[in-house]
Amino acid sequence: MVECLEESKAPRKTCEKRKGGGEGVSMKRLLLLTVMAVLIPACTHYYVKPGRTSADFRRDKRECDKVAEKEAARNGTRACDESEKCLLAKGWQRE
Repeated sequence: MVECLEESKAPRKTCEKRKGGGEGVSMKRLLLLTVMAVLIPACTHYYVKPGRTSADFRRDKRECDKVAEKEAARNGTRACDESEKCLLAKGWQRE
């Protein structure tokens, strides 16, 4: 936001940018939304395993998510990649 102050000795106005104005906030939001839009869908996949139910998948997914957090921290990888490795090892296939 630009704020103009009138100087007492000069007939013209001096304009200064105010720190912490609205432009910075909207740019931060735009950057955050862009990053989220790119990263979140990257970990979304559908899995199938013949003869298994969605309840079986949820159980295996919970187990794999627990393992994935530890592996990702140890290996410096994304948790969703580690979770996928675990699910594939359990016989689930990406659709």
